[in-house]
Amino acid sequence: MQYTTTPGTTNPPPSRGKGLVMSKRARSARRLASLLTSNSGTFVRIYYDRQIRRYRVVWTNGPDAAQMFTLAVQARDEVPELDITTLLWDRGTNNSR
Repeated sequence: MQYTTTPGTTNPPPSRGKGLVMSKRARSARRLASLLTSNSGTFVRIYYDRQIRRYRVVWTNGPDAAQMFTLAVQARDEVPELDITTLLWDRGTNNSR
């Protein structure tokens, strides 16, 4: 079967099974976010900031940055591809409570 878009051109068949390709470091960042969320009791998100080329840890309320860093250090063996010391720690506050 050919997959055509316009007469005379063909596209390869859609890939199957791979889905979104993710680096080991990105996978470790997601794992660390999950561990920090569980251990801190607050939702934590880690994303790669392309402008500064570093991962950023973001959460609202909950532990301060030093406490969150301590939790990350305790979890570092589960995320060996991620250098905990290079992460940026951004704690926000929500005053609507």
